Amino acid sequence: MKRLIFSSFLLLATVSGIKAQVFKVGALAGVAITDVAGTDQIDFDNDFYKFGFTGGLFVNTTLTPKSSLQLEIAYTQRGSQQPPDTLHQNAYFTLIMNYVDISVIWKRQLHLGINKKQTDKWGFEAGATFGTLVYSYYTAQSIEYSISGLSSFEINALVGLYYNFSPKFYFSGTYSNSVIPVFSRNGGLGLYALNYGAWNAGSNLAFQLTFGYAFNGHAESTDNSSTPPPPAPSGGN
Repeated sequence: MKRLIFSSFLLLATVSGIKAQVFKVGALAGVAITDVAGTDQIDFDNDFYKFGFTGGLFVNTTLTPKSSLQLEIAYTQRGSQQPPDTLHQNAYFTLIMNYVDISVIWKRQLHLGINKKQTDKWGFEAGATFGTLVYSYYTAQSIEYSISGLSSFEINALVGLYYNFSPKFYFSGTYSNSVIPVFSRNGGLGLYALNYGAWNAGSNLAFQLTFGYAFNGHAESTDNSSTPPPPAPSGGN
């Protein structure tokens, strides 16, 4: 895993210095609002009480005049949480799972009409994330427990929208769901078993809100603005 992370950051540095005219390189940071399906033993739903942070680097390259492909490397805090009630007598818990994520995202610029004005600042994105677990921690009713059956990696599918504030600065909002459970569906989480009624019990769920800034070029792979050609010289007397 260390070799993979080192190689990925080496790739980012290389394309930044050598391919500056082809690749757009930048940094991203934001928050992750997460849950793990099936861990809530109070009302058996997904409450998304767990907040974490994400941050990393990205490389973006043009595919077509309106689409691009983006590689991201980020550290992301995920997990699940149920806060205690006023008497601290409910099944409250905190599950922390932090990952190093490598994401491949396809981005497609959208042409929209908003308030009778046309804009190209919005876009759609979809992709996949491969995450490697680097830290985990679990407490139930303020007592720490070991986690059984926890996977060391995960694969997420994600979809979302982005908005370009400027040629270099953008905002992205995505939803992701792991396609394989992060721990065994027939296992347990500390004192509590999973809610087996959940179709994706044991899967990571996350809403992620991220700001990105491109160091070179543009945050969007393409700039559709055009400058009209200068008028042809006219003869004079």
